[in-house]
Amino acid sequence: MSELLKEYDAQIKKKQKRTEIIKSCVWGFVIIITAVYFGNMFFGQNSLQTLLSLQTTKEQLQKRIAYLKAQNAAAQKDYFELKGLYPNEK
Repeated sequence: MSELLKEYDAQIKKKQKRTEIIKSCVWGFVIIITAVYFGNMFFGQNSLQTLLSLQTTKEQLQKRIAYLKAQNAAAQKDYFELKGLYPNEK
């Protein structure tokens, strides 16, 4: 009887070890996939392209703002001249 119990205990321990190994492999796989995904998201080619695109867009918008400010100043000057008002006079 004790031999049967020892054999049963040995089988149970083998199953537990296999289960632990499988769980460890699955967790390792999940961690690796997650690390690759976030690494690619933060440091991959797409994020670099997005950053460069946003920087280019920012520069274009800043140039457009400066151009529109100059146009606005010229239009205000023309407006005041046509109305006969000057910003210094009240």
